[in-house]
Amino acid sequence: MGSEIIRGDQIAAFLESLKDNAVELIDFDKLAGFLSHMQTLCGEHERVVLEMTELKNEYRGRIVGMLKAILACRHDPEDAELAAMLTDGRAELPASRLISMYKKVAARFRSHFPASFKYLAYELPQKSEKWQEHKI
Repeated sequence: MGSEIIRGDQIAAFLESLKDNAVELIDFDKLAGFLSHMQTLCGEHERVVLEMTELKNEYRGRIVGMLKAILACRHDPEDAELAAMLTDGRAELPASRLISMYKKVAARFRSHFPASFKYLAYELPQKSEKWQEHKI
């Protein structure tokens, strides 16, 4: 097949020839090249689908984890329903929707659980007999 790309109309011609049992009209060299190319593309497609599924499952799990933590602070029926829907896994959401959902839930998660760096600059007294002063 080389650098030649088979176009949609050529594929349609192959299919039409097969349907009409007009085998003599089929260029088998082109067909073999096309099928070889399609075999490569199918393998690549399967790999991409598996990776996409893995990424979507990771996003789904992270969103559910943050929602559960938020629900532990404040019960919200909408959050509970969303967490249940994502946990169930039957709802097939597009990646763009999961990414958008992740950004929103992550922002709400950060507002409920702000990071604290107040202990980074904390210095322990040099000689203290009180163990409570060492406790963070």
